[in-house]
Amino acid sequence: MASFDPPLIRKMADVTIRVWESIIMRSANQLLPYRRKTMKGSKFSVLIAGLVLAVTVLAAPLALAQSGMVAAAHPLAIQEGEKVLLNGGNAIEAAIVTAAVLGVVEPYASGIGGGGFMVVHIPQAGDQLAQRFVIDSRVTAPQDATPDMFRGLTLDQIDTGGLAVGVPGALKHWDEALKISRELQLSGRLQGLNMTLSQALQPAIEIARNGFDVSDTFIRILNTHRNRLAKFPDSAALFFDLPTDPAACAPEAPPLQACHLTQPAVADTLELVAAQGTDVFYRGPIADAIVDTVRRPKTDDPNILSGRMRKDDGVDDLALYDIKRRDPVTGTYRGFTLVTAGPPAGGVTLIELLNIVDDPRFPFGAAGFRFLELDTVHVMIEAMKLSYADKRAFLGDPDFALVPPPGDPDRPPIPVNGLASSAYAETRRGLIDLGTSLPVEQPAGNPYCFETPPPPFSCNGAPVTPLSPTSDGFKEDGLAAEEESSTTHFSAIDGSGNMVAYTTSLSSLFGSAMVVTCQVPACEVEGRRVGGFLLNNSLNGFSRGTSPGVRYNAPEGGKRPRSDMSPTLVFSPSGTPRLVVGAAGGGRIPAIVFQIISDVIDHGKSIQQAISAPRFVNENLAQSATTIGHHNTRHETPPFNLPQTLVNQLRDNKGQTVIRNTVTFGAAQGIAIDPDTGALSRGTDPRRGGDF
Repeated sequence: MASFDPPLIRKMADVTIRVWESIIMRSANQLLPYRRKTMKGSKFSVLIAGLVLAVTVLAAPLALAQSGMVAAAHPLAIQEGEKVLLNGGNAIEAAIVTAAVLGVVEPYASGIGGGGFMVVHIPQAGDQLAQRFVIDSRVTAPQDATPDMFRGLTLDQIDTGGLAVGVPGALKHWDEALKISRELQLSGRLQGLNMTLSQALQPAIEIARNGFDVSDTFIRILNTHRNRLAKFPDSAALFFDLPTDPAACAPEAPPLQACHLTQPAVADTLELVAAQGTDVFYRGPIADAIVDTVRRPKTDDPNILSGRMRKDDGVDDLALYDIKRRDPVTGTYRGFTLVTAGPPAGGVTLIELLNIVDDPRFPFGAAGFRFLELDTVHVMIEAMKLSYADKRAFLGDPDFALVPPPGDPDRPPIPVNGLASSAYAETRRGLIDLGTSLPVEQPAGNPYCFETPPPPFSCNGAPVTPLSPTSDGFKEDGLAAEEESSTTHFSAIDGSGNMVAYTTSLSSLFGSAMVVTCQVPACEVEGRRVGGFLLNNSLNGFSRGTSPGVRYNAPEGGKRPRSDMSPTLVFSPSGTPRLVVGAAGGGRIPAIVFQIISDVIDHGKSIQQAISAPRFVNENLAQSATTIGHHNTRHETPPFNLPQTLVNQLRDNKGQTVIRNTVTFGAAQGIAIDPDTGALSRGTDPRRGGDF
């Protein structure tokens, strides 16, 4: 019998891959003239890339696919990210290319005008231990921000215009991530393409310059914000030539030139960054354009407020910005290990949610606690009420919580270890009654007694002064009238097992509704005016009330607002990768990711089934009962909505108040790794154009 020869098998596989790639691409070229008759060009490209990747997976003699996988909300982003992997790039490089493309094809959700959180895992190699870290590029408040800057204002005054615009971190994030990747490659710790930011931006530049076909999902989202965008002539000019009827841009519709969106100013801006580096954005002409847009919004609406960002001899807010490299927060669930982003991100809330239900009393997956059964949903709702109460009471920017609160010098400012501990979760779990529901507006618990080491004061179980949720977090996820937020998540894994979960945001859909507009000579470069990209309104993540917990999340100069973004990696009890997952959805993000992880681990769902499953969220607010997410019209089928019989049971048997929304919320993307074979599977959210 011939001996097993891995190099020979790999060589044979590589030959097979090249042959099949050639066949597929020849077939693709033959089909090219007919692609617009059957599908949008981007979906055709993803189909071809997917076929090539599928051949790679089938031929590769490895536990993981030789190249890897990307899961994102848009097929063009998947296509460009997976091109990087197919060419030998690593997950970090693929992630940055994906992020840049998403900023162009989902301009309402993310881009260089915002920021986010990336969780990275580099697996163990020989005697080198695994590395796990978080890159935090959350926006920061300008130096002139004050705790009272939002008081007395309407939601629209805060959300639309310059006041809630924070200093964006995306470009510095991308540059730093690629620097880390190159350093790891130089040391031999990582393989890849030694990609620079200039190289990573090229696909996004090409798509912005040449344009792409928007989807019906894009038009639906645009229609909900036409009134906001109409306040700014440059924003209207960018988007209002697109059709108003989503059906005109649906995949099955005939090709329509009006559905084609180009963004030449964005292409010019990205080209300038590619040529000159991030300093041109944070210190040069792009910075001039950003500050001018924030301080002098181009609008005729007298209700639009200017922002506090500065670029002068006294203060230069953009130049002061820097990303943070942080340690992740870790937890366990049913023996699985979770690695996620801690404060100011929302991962600790996710861990608390999972800890609360991780108990023999709630045997999810067993009789009586199966998928979407009454007791399962009831317990999850109760866990949400309790963990969201703690979120509002204790979470904020950790760099501004290093000084203990006044009058309590021994109390740790943000009790991350306590909130993430299973012992603390046990005290919260004890409040759950299987027979009835907890009232909404649950008070916060006392996680300080579960800190490591514990604080030097008596822990007698008495709760800290409870926070009234209605006076904090005046708005958790964008405009009060809508259920989606301007965030996107994507996941990436390469053939070596390096993993990236990255959530990035503008806050509300279309952010501040302002595109950067060059109105001063300083922001003209070689006759071209930089700008054209949307600015965030992420300072709306700050609290504006006066209750005890607000001190953790009140606006201050240079401070990051609290976020619910929860990019997460999940490892099996044996330590092998299991999930790369995260979601958009504003304040609902931890609850959404909680449900997806439980659906996969407890109920054996595929990643696509878990992402497509019905959603329910209770944010523990006075004005909010448990809400059920609706689905968009293109994918409107019964599996996407919680069964009415279950809704009735929750109301009649458990005392839950349930509201069925008329709009969708959340957009999750994930990758699952088969625990036995290592095969990869992708889940994309139909709620925002996924499940292609």
